[in-house]
Amino acid sequence: MERKRNAAATAPAIDALLEGLNPAQRCAATYGIVAAGGPAGPLLIAAGAGTGKTKTLAHRVARLIL
Repeated sequence: MERKRNAAATAPAIDALLEGLNPAQRCAATYGIVAAGGPAGPLLIAAGAGTGKTKTLAHRVARLIL
């Protein structure tokens, strides 16, 4: 029961965390977290300089921690 309360409390924090990402970054940051058919396969991100790869990775790690 305690885990459900914690999950409900962190949902707004997770949404606020992802606000600074564009749609492609948000998709990459949340990829495979809620996979209905089991674990998702690996994800390759190939993008040029200054496109937010590090920002996306940092948001993904923060999302997984929350």
